[in-house]
Amino acid sequence: MLAQFTPIQREIQAFFPINPTYFCVFADLDSCAKVSDNWETLLGWKREVLEAQPWIQWMDAPGVGEWRDQLQSLRRQGKTGDICRLQNRWRHIDGSWLMLSWRISFGADRQFYGVAQLSSDLPPPIDSLPEKSPPAPPGDLRPTDQRNDQNQWRSLIQNSGVLISIQNPDGTIVYVTPSVQDILGYQPQDLIGKTLWDLIDERDIARVQNSLNELLKTENQSIVIEYRCRHQNGCWRFLQSTMKNLLNEPSIQGILLNSHDITLAKQSEISCCQLNEELEIRVALRTAELKKLNQQLKAEISDRKQAQAELQAAEYQWRQMINKIADGVLILNRDGIVLFANSAAENLFNLPHEELLDLHFGIPNSAKEICEIYLPQKDGSYITVEMRTEQIEWQDQSVYLASLRNISDRQEAELRLRESEERYRTLAESSQDLIFILNSDRTLAYINSFGAELLGIEQPSTSDLEIEEISIIYQFKHLESSIKQVFSLNASVRVEDELVYQGGKLWLDTLLVPLRDNLGKISQILGVARDITQLKSIEQSLRKTQGQLRQREKLLRLTLEQAPIGIVTCDLEGNFLHFNPAFSQILGYSAQKLRQMSWENITDKDDLQIQENHYQKLLAGEVRNFQLENCYLRQDGNKIQGIIRVALIRDAKGSPMHYVAQLEDVTERKQAEAKIQASLKEKEVLLKEIHHRVKNNLQIVSSLLDLQAEYIQEPEILEKLEDSKHRLLAMSLIHETLYQSETLAQVDFSDYVERLATNILFAQSTDYERITLDFNLEPVFLNLETAIPCGLLLNELITNSIKHAFPEPRHGKIYIELHYQSNKTASNENQTSCQGDKIGDKIEDQIMLKVSDDGVGMPPNINLKETKSLGLTLIHDLTQQLRGNLAIDLSNGTEFILIFSELKYPQRI
Repeated sequence: MLAQFTPIQREIQAFFPINPTYFCVFADLDSCAKVSDNWETLLGWKREVLEAQPWIQWMDAPGVGEWRDQLQSLRRQGKTGDICRLQNRWRHIDGSWLMLSWRISFGADRQFYGVAQLSSDLPPPIDSLPEKSPPAPPGDLRPTDQRNDQNQWRSLIQNSGVLISIQNPDGTIVYVTPSVQDILGYQPQDLIGKTLWDLIDERDIARVQNSLNELLKTENQSIVIEYRCRHQNGCWRFLQSTMKNLLNEPSIQGILLNSHDITLAKQSEISCCQLNEELEIRVALRTAELKKLNQQLKAEISDRKQAQAELQAAEYQWRQMINKIADGVLILNRDGIVLFANSAAENLFNLPHEELLDLHFGIPNSAKEICEIYLPQKDGSYITVEMRTEQIEWQDQSVYLASLRNISDRQEAELRLRESEERYRTLAESSQDLIFILNSDRTLAYINSFGAELLGIEQPSTSDLEIEEISIIYQFKHLESSIKQVFSLNASVRVEDELVYQGGKLWLDTLLVPLRDNLGKISQILGVARDITQLKSIEQSLRKTQGQLRQREKLLRLTLEQAPIGIVTCDLEGNFLHFNPAFSQILGYSAQKLRQMSWENITDKDDLQIQENHYQKLLAGEVRNFQLENCYLRQDGNKIQGIIRVALIRDAKGSPMHYVAQLEDVTERKQAEAKIQASLKEKEVLLKEIHHRVKNNLQIVSSLLDLQAEYIQEPEILEKLEDSKHRLLAMSLIHETLYQSETLAQVDFSDYVERLATNILFAQSTDYERITLDFNLEPVFLNLETAIPCGLLLNELITNSIKHAFPEPRHGKIYIELHYQSNKTASNENQTSCQGDKIGDKIEDQIMLKVSDDGVGMPPNINLKETKSLGLTLIHDLTQQLRGNLAIDLSNGTEFILIFSELKYPQRI
């Protein structure tokens, strides 16, 4: 401790508690006599410990020699006020190290005075001195020593980089440090005698005045306040000032202000407030949207509940109706188990409802097919039931709907009917006409021998009692409509109809006669048909020929009149004979005018001779037709680009008759083609520029990561930044390869693989000669959507091998293989997939990328899905993105095999 303080020292002593820099006084090279209180916060040691112990025990050993050399040099020079600057590391109480920047001067009392700051907070040096003289020293010190002592302390204050000022209670400034020029742009002498209120924004004067009034009420009280102060250039700067009442301090007798420029912090705070307000607005808008969506969801839930209630009511009504149907109804599941049965079904089976449910009825042979089954009764008899089945969806499952009808009585009646029909069958068999009977369901009930022989089919057996089941395999073209006419007219109908059967077609003159049952209802239809196929064929051929001639004539006329291309016929001299409206419209001449013109009148002179030469070739028979693109003259004087196609028409003897030509106006198409070519060229340049800028931006981000790494000491964070930089460079290289290629659609990935691997090796390994790269690359081209994830995955695999496979001093090789894989299989019992799939399936038109090394290998139980490593997680996620299959072989070093296909994306506009 110093035995005595001069007035200027007392001034500094009052300044210690409110200044962020760290002051100290050294009695000799290694010990400290006095430190400011904030050293306790900086190093964590108590001030009494710092003042009692040698300082070199807290200093980094490599910096001790320079520290002593610099202080001894100051002492040897013996000049007061000289300042030396140095940097060294100091140990915190928790064991960490802090880098401090020092300004140390040698005082007249043979002691050292130092000011320290953290390296990142070091302010710029200030060379000017304040105009205000410090208070006079007491009489017990020599004047020269006192002046040197004052200069020494003043130099320490000025080099602290903090704006320090003293003002009277009324706000008049009596002292200010030269740092005011750096903060507010004024010279110190410009502010001496002015009041603080001349500089403060009028919006802050009342608040600062109130704080000052509170400060004046208590001695040695300190207040921290923020306010806006006018810069010399007219702008406003935010200052944070610590004001202390030192009116009773004889050496100061005023208000001491220690001020910092916080403009940047305030601007950031204002920006944050604005962003917060914008965020609140967005949240409010999103809340309103969610509220609206919630209301819509409630309405949908209400509608769904209502629909469900209506569905339940409909199901109840459906069950009521089904139970009132006379036919039995069963619902069977896919195993043939009865899920539902109506009352009529209970009567048919003669079983109660409980026994009928869960009964194994069986599975129908085919849906929509009618069949007959026999159901046993309790008395041992059987009843015949006609069953119709339909496959439907019921209660979210596929089921069979079976309809059962008792036809035992109907079968007895049909048997009697067959006996009656047999008597008439003999008469029909002797007829030379085709005679047949159709059931009401359109199945063939009977056909006579002549008809069967005519059609080349077998007759239905007369002993077959189930003749209604014989489905007709022949189909009349208009039979259905004729049958409907019989039913609607309730009378016979005569029709000429075409019969299509397996052997061909027949035209028949058919008479359809209704056959009635006992109730007078039409049950069957008797048909008597005579073969008129030959006559009909001749008639149809004549009609077809006449129709074709009329259609062709009409088509040619419409084609000529409505064709958008000009069509013209001309004589052998080139005079126009006939032409369509489009020809007249293209040239702008009236039809009357064109009939008096020839090709010579409308063809550009430069093209006329070429066109004439082609006409001569046509006449000579050297070519059958020709096509030219010429310029033609319109009536308004404008030229058009036209394509002419000309052919020569000859008579039956081969003599030339006339020319027929087509003229197509392609002027607008030519102009559009020129514009399209220019536009495509411009878009290609723009796309290359976009890829170039993307590559540059990615490299800028990589450079920013390099800059950020210079301020980071933790190795783990540095390693993560380095990994991120390599991932950015991998994507940057994709865009660089793309804009340097001839086509912008695909990347030469084999070239990219070699360049990327080489770049990673030189960037990752300081001793890269220990690791060699071996490539086996087939030319492979990928689109951008596939190349980027594949490039990132390749970066992770190569980086993993370089960083972990070859610990020093181990040498090794990294092998990279890339090729298309078609109709091959890849299988290895030591390989496992990150997707849990085995490699061994057939691979067609896929790409195989292999990265292997002969290094130390990886843990055998590695799981890419559950790893905590970002790199391995990226490998797994990128494999999923590529929809590929990644296998790992750990039998000899580490081998990754990725099999994938190029991702297909829709064409962009």
